[in-house]
Amino acid sequence: MTERLIKNTAQVSDVVYCDFCGGDMKPEKVTMRYFRKGGAHLFRNVEAEVCQKCGEKYYHAHTLADLDRKIKLQSERAFSSPVAAKPA
Repeated sequence: MTERLIKNTAQVSDVVYCDFCGGDMKPEKVTMRYFRKGGAHLFRNVEAEVCQKCGEKYYHAHTLADLDRKIKLQSERAFSSPVAAKPA
């Protein structure tokens, strides 16, 4: 199974048939492994269109942009977190 990006001009509900097998698409909440910024990130309850025949997943561009923002915020928090000194 692969994952595909839905172009900015399309809404998730606009995807009717799978590009690969022609199966019907259904909106679902999925768990997504997202490889970005040199690492793997796991997100739950991500909106996607899922092919009922082959399992191909399509994500709307705004969904991926939201995930990118979350990754960036997480990264910024990691760098700005105070580090406690080790006891001597």
